[in-house]
Amino acid sequence: INSLYGARLYIPDDTLWFTNNRIVNNSNSATSLSVFAYFSTSTTPIIVKNNFISSKSSNADIYLYSPNYVHVINNTIYNEASYNNYLIRVSNGPYPSVNNYIINNVFKADHANNFFSSDTNFNSISYSNNCYYAASMGMFYSSSNSPSYTFFSDWNSSGVDTNSYFLNTSFHSYTDLHTLSSALNNKAISSPLVKYDIDGELRNPSTPDIGADEFDLPS
Repeated sequence: INSLYGARLYIPDDTLWFTNNRIVNNSNSATSLSVFAYFSTSTTPIIVKNNFISSKSSNADIYLYSPNYVHVINNTIYNEASYNNYLIRVSNGPYPSVNNYIINNVFKADHANNFFSSDTNFNSISYSNNCYYAASMGMFYSSSNSPSYTFFSDWNSSGVDTNSYFLNTSFHSYTDLHTLSSALNNKAISSPLVKYDIDGELRNPSTPDIGADEFDLPS
């Protein structure tokens, strides 16, 4: 991690897969993953999947700038900073944002001032089957261009993200985000983009798990 980014995907001109990575961001100010995607299309999307992101940063862990056709799917993000401005930041940039997806992810923070922060309309992103949690939080969704939501329950009942959860999950450690949390088991949407998990294990084809790790509960 340098002082700015853990990873930066900058205006790719072809399909780009960012998958099966483990980012450990111990900087107090670096963005864990930054995606600039002005010109991505339905035939050249950006797929961000099956990643573990462990962070102590007060900055965004996922920053989407002017995103188009960005799929953030089946990732696990844990921020244990004593103060975090926002886990997810979406900025409209110079071009409108369309056809983006945030699906099947785990987003956990010890302390979040804003869980989401955005200056674009949230309708540019489809949200579903995510698991969110913050031990303390200022606002769930803060926006300068669409309604803001103080609580997850308000966001959830608004119809934007009806199939997601606000539940605490446990991990093996700060840097090992494997889990056996029943809250995540069999709760994801099946996607042809994510047939395997971060360890290369086959996902359940009909009821996969939320997050980067596919697992079976102890019998």
